Amino acid sequence: MLHNNQTSDRRLPTNWNKVRLVTARPDFAGSKNSMSEIIELLSISFKKLGCNVDVKDNEFILDGINILFFSFFITDINAIPHNTIIFNSEQINDINTYNLSNMYDQNMIWQILIYNDLF
Repeated sequence: MLHNNQTSDRRLPTNWNKVRLVTARPDFAGSKNSMSEIIELLSISFKKLGCNVDVKDNEFILDGINILFFSFFITDINAIPHNTIIFNSEQINDINTYNLSNMYDQNMIWQILIYNDLF
């Protein structure tokens, strides 16, 4: 466990040196989102691990790891690079099951709801 300003002395795999936290945001979405505190927590945590971290709307990187929030707004799953982790906090239902299961075929999914038993 790290305390205060300590950083980990463990070396991360090269592709984890750069992390982008991506929010899929349609034009109609407001500026504040329900995941902002989790995104901030992950940003701080990855920085303490020695990662270069940034947060962008709708912009992926190819030379690192993307962590995607609000993936249900993505209509073309082929637009999601393979170096992307889907952060799913939504209950899986008939509407988003198809896209999420197809995303699972090409991307890792971090599932935070224990009752989402699809995978």
